[in-house]
Amino acid sequence: MKKIITLGIIAILSVGSIAFADDALVMPAHVGRVYMTNTYAFANASYDKSGNLNTLSSGASLVSGSDAPSKAYNMGFALEYGITDWITAAVQWAPGWNVWSDIDGSLSPYSTSKININGVYDIFVGAKLQIVGEKAPVQNSMFRFAVAPGVKIPLPATNMSDQYTNITKGDPATGVNLDKHLFALGGRAYFDYIINQMFFANLYSEFIYYPTEGDYKNTKLKNYASTSKIAYGYDLTLEAEPHFETLINQGLKFGAGLPITYVTTPNFKVDGTEASDTGTTLLSLGPNASIFFLNTLLPVELKLGYSFPVYGKNFPATNSLTLQAKVYFKL
Repeated sequence: MKKIITLGIIAILSVGSIAFADDALVMPAHVGRVYMTNTYAFANASYDKSGNLNTLSSGASLVSGSDAPSKAYNMGFALEYGITDWITAAVQWAPGWNVWSDIDGSLSPYSTSKININGVYDIFVGAKLQIVGEKAPVQNSMFRFAVAPGVKIPLPATNMSDQYTNITKGDPATGVNLDKHLFALGGRAYFDYIINQMFFANLYSEFIYYPTEGDYKNTKLKNYASTSKIAYGYDLTLEAEPHFETLINQGLKFGAGLPITYVTTPNFKVDGTEASDTGTTLLSLGPNASIFFLNTLLPVELKLGYSFPVYGKNFPATNSLTLQAKVYFKL
């Protein structure tokens, strides 16, 4: 193969807000819950650096750098446990693993390989501390406030040199790493205004800082031969959600919400030099509804959410449908 592959933007799932930006409540002492998320995501358009929405063409030439439609199925998991009535420990891996994916593009005439976006995201480990609330150090029945300091634990990145070798053989190849795969630190903040027994408004924020550089060659397949280093800076997420919940009967609770989520990253740097117009922005809506079975052997909550983009820059216009299950237990 004589031509260097210059793959364009490839969709990356954006399902974190559906998974864990619920509210400022923590788990009661000695009570835990296990999450599982199943997400189907697809992108048939993408936002360019000016915020224009461009339709992606089926069968587009990935060799020329064109974008192509994509779809993926992702599974995620998490475990939370109440250390006290106002401190909860958490390990969260959602988005977790792209079990299956497909890019509707072509490498012809240089290769018969199919390109995918399989791979894993990194893991967040932290603790959620409720500062204000009914059982918090600052007791209040109208407001809840919590913070969740933590770190991101990197999982192994896909080696893009190996993926390029796959292309030369005509084998399937992964075109992008889904996460930074670098150690990071940061935290989350939650604020609830409790309007009445059925309504509350939630504000959520997450800031993740990457103190170290990564290998630029492992960001995308087109960079497989690079010897440069990349510095990402940070990830910032802001969200506002009106939330409704009510008891249908003594053993069944219904809930619904409409989160508005804003995600942004700054321009990254390559070997210390800022790469212009590489920052990303995405504004999305994520209506969801949930059913909580309270009187089962182990209480179970099921939530179905759909996230769709409203505006963005340098970001795929990803739509995602997520089914989340939470199983509660006491030790």
